Amino acid sequence: MKPLYLKIENFKSYKESNNEIDFERIHIACISGNNGNGKSSIAEAISWALFGEFESVYKSTRKGKAEEVEFINTDKDYMLVEFEFMLNNTTYKVIRRLNRKKKKDIQLYIKSNNNYIPLTEATPTKTQQRILNILKVNFDTFLQSVYLSQKRSSDFITADPSERKNILSQILGLDIYDLINKDAKAERDLLKSEIDKIDVELKIHDKIVSEKEVTLEKLSSLNNEKNNIESKILFLEEERENLNKSEAEYINKLSKVQLKAEQLKKLENDKILILKKIDETDKKINEISVLLQNQEFLYQKTIELNQLKQKHQIYLDKQNRYNNITNAIEAKKGELNALIQHLNINNERIKSIDNETQRLTNEINAIKNSYDNLRNDLKEVEKSLELIENEKKELEKLNNTLIDLQSEERKVEKRLSELRNEYSSINSNIFDRCPLCKRPITKEDKGHILNEIIEEGKNLKKEKETLQKNVGEIKEKIKNINVAIQKENQYNSRKLNIMTKLNSGEKIIENNKSIIDKNNAEKNNLISQNQLLNQKINTTQQEIIELNNQLNILDFNPKEYQDYIKKINELEKYQNEYNQLEKKKEQQIYYINTLENYKNDIDKIQKEINGLKKEIDELDQKNILNMIEKIKKENESIKQQINNNRDILNKIIMDLGEFEQKKKQIDISEKLIQENQQKLKELLMNKDILDTIIEITTDKGIKAEIIANTLPQIEDEANEILKKLTDGKFSVKFLTQRETSSGELEETLSIQIEDINGTRNYELFSGGELFRINFALRIALSKVLLKRSGASIRMLILDEGFGSQDEEGRQNIIECLNAIKEQFDCILVITHIEEFKDAFEQKIIVKKDMEGSKIIVV
Repeated sequence: MKPLYLKIENFKSYKESNNEIDFERIHIACISGNNGNGKSSIAEAISWALFGEFESVYKSTRKGKAEEVEFINTDKDYMLVEFEFMLNNTTYKVIRRLNRKKKKDIQLYIKSNNNYIPLTEATPTKTQQRILNILKVNFDTFLQSVYLSQKRSSDFITADPSERKNILSQILGLDIYDLINKDAKAERDLLKSEIDKIDVELKIHDKIVSEKEVTLEKLSSLNNEKNNIESKILFLEEERENLNKSEAEYINKLSKVQLKAEQLKKLENDKILILKKIDETDKKINEISVLLQNQEFLYQKTIELNQLKQKHQIYLDKQNRYNNITNAIEAKKGELNALIQHLNINNERIKSIDNETQRLTNEINAIKNSYDNLRNDLKEVEKSLELIENEKKELEKLNNTLIDLQSEERKVEKRLSELRNEYSSINSNIFDRCPLCKRPITKEDKGHILNEIIEEGKNLKKEKETLQKNVGEIKEKIKNINVAIQKENQYNSRKLNIMTKLNSGEKIIENNKSIIDKNNAEKNNLISQNQLLNQKINTTQQEIIELNNQLNILDFNPKEYQDYIKKINELEKYQNEYNQLEKKKEQQIYYINTLENYKNDIDKIQKEINGLKKEIDELDQKNILNMIEKIKKENESIKQQINNNRDILNKIIMDLGEFEQKKKQIDISEKLIQENQQKLKELLMNKDILDTIIEITTDKGIKAEIIANTLPQIEDEANEILKKLTDGKFSVKFLTQRETSSGELEETLSIQIEDINGTRNYELFSGGELFRINFALRIALSKVLLKRSGASIRMLILDEGFGSQDEEGRQNIIECLNAIKEQFDCILVITHIEEFKDAFEQKIIVKKDMEGSKIIVV
């Protein structure tokens, strides 16, 4: 990546003016200025433009990301960075803006023919992802490979050897393997659980299948028992049918006896009835006699009745009022129940309307979601039909051309025929005259004419062959076009089907919306009704309370009134008896005469009874009853046997059902065993795959292998740079294991430096020597990281760190930078050391005054 242009507005100490850098002619340059002037802000602005992130670093320890708004100039409401760069021969521009309300805006452009074409996505997040896809590095990798700051104190390099390998793993982005390992373990645990579950199911189904032989034997045995019991029941039912016939014969004989007995019984009932009438008549005579004896008593009761009736009107008025109030209360209660029921019905309807509205809305959304596919299909069909129309036009042209060619072919054929006739006529003519024009010709003229005919014939034959070839080609094209046109009906049918679906969908949507509108109107009406109903319910409840208060004030006792009515009814009976006394005297004489007639009737009936008893005794009813009873007992015994056998049969059928169900379960279990065994096989295969993934993604697996392959690359790059920085006096080497006091090997990542005095650990170096080593390792790590990520960011930013170098060390660094500069499109070195900046031909000077930081390119 080569930077082309940078513009900074209101970023930290920068404001709106004097803050642009044109990088077109800058290859390796020094950014210099006093501390606090804003040198590092240039590098931070570039990283923020590309990634939208900052890093707060103190004492070589990363504390976390600062709030973006903290970088806006204290006097301003927004900050903006515009950064243009070239990557893989393509020019891009990023403009990032942020205000104090944390509103972000990112714009991305690509340059084509001196025009900037937008690549900005719908959201800042998507635009940022697009930038990352172009760069092929994230923010952390950028900090480790492009923007090298001494303020970070080289995390990987200066870390404890025991932690260095973990830091390198993070720098190389190997954390992904930890996530893969974690996910694989979680998925393996799920598989183990499922495998255990299938093992349990297999054991259960194996146990069920193990009972298959016993179940089949039991089914066969039960079917045999069922057939035997059914045969036995059939035999017993035939025997019972014979007994029923015998019983019917005896019952017929008994019916004759019973007919006589019924006649006897009727006569005895008539006798009892007449005797009862005699008793009743005698009782009535006695009652009348008693009434006649109690005439004075009845008179007194009549007087008492008249006295009670004087109070009747008062009781009657109160009763009417009581009944009116209680009826009104019941009516109001009925009205209240009706109102509550109406309210409940309305609420249920509202709920039904809400459910229907949701269903119709879901249906509308589903139809709308299907429209895109239908419209795309319609476009494809219409495009195909348009192509067919073009084919039709082409067909018409070809048919016209074919007609023309065939006409030309006929003309040529006709001319050839004419030439053949001319040739034959001239060639066979023995006279000296032309057979066509009759003019005189010589033998030489005849030869010349024949040659002309032959030559014209040859040309016409060639023309005919060409015409025939063209006709054949056109016919083949017509044939192919006709094949394509034959699909027109298919496309028209498909188009009609799509249009029908679209129109049908629109009608459904329109209908659904109409129903929803009607439902909403009905719902609003129901809600209004409910408000009125609630008001009526409250009013009715208040009216019921008011009626109950009136009932309490009335002071009417229904029981007391009933006792009063009962007393009047009792006295009225006596009054009636008193009024009927004279009639009773006449009735007494009538009853005495009737009694005498009843006694005469009794004597006649008794004679008829005696005659019937004699006839019944002669029919021997007892013997008939004994035979019927005997048959019934035998019938009942057979019936009991049939019932017992049917109970046994039902038990067998139930057992058959149970074992048939068991057989079905065995069949199901056998099928499930096969399915579970196949599933178990697949699960075990997947588990083996996951076990392999888990094994290779441990710290000792692929991560260790990648680190092992990466470290030699870093060593080679670092030693190449150290060779130039130290005149070949130093070289670096990584050790990944060390021996403990117990003699065992443990994982580590130590950096050892070799010089003329031997090998020492990195931690034993300081000052200028340490800086050279750090510088070499930093550049080496940067190059390896960029190579691993596949990024083409050929840019390097070095921030500070040269203060500890002597004159010779600084010269070595300058020479080293010049030596590696061809590997980078741009190198920016940030320093505050005045004498160091003179070593660079290109300089970017940062000054700061009351108007903010300013950039000067020299």
